[in-house]
Amino acid sequence: DAQHDDEGQVYTRRERGEDSGHLVVVDSKEEMDFISRYGTFIWLGATQEAGEGLWRWVDGTVLSLDNPSWSGGRPQGGEDSNCLRMIKEQKQYKWTDVSCDTITLGLCELNFIK
Repeated sequence: DAQHDDEGQVYTRRERGEDSGHLVVVDSKEEMDFISRYGTFIWLGATQEAGEGLWRWVDGTVLSLDNPSWSGGRPQGGEDSNCLRMIKEQKQYKWTDVSCDTITLGLCELNFIK
């Protein structure tokens, strides 16, 4: 459940006791292939809210600007493009950076093993 503050930043976590979920963190090609079955134009769990050009997943890990999953080879940039969304490009699923105010669905995951 994403919630926006006054600056349009996305908060991707909502505490629900022991079952705290968050937008999906894509940490392997296999996971990217798996989530692709849920369609395109969905929120993924990374933002650059820490600073322009510094992308982080909701778990704190850094999202490389050189990751081959970026549409066009890297983020397209812009002050308002601070959230990560999946798109379909030439029959492949890729990532793109868009405004956090863009209306789209999110794909969440729960971690059952602590």
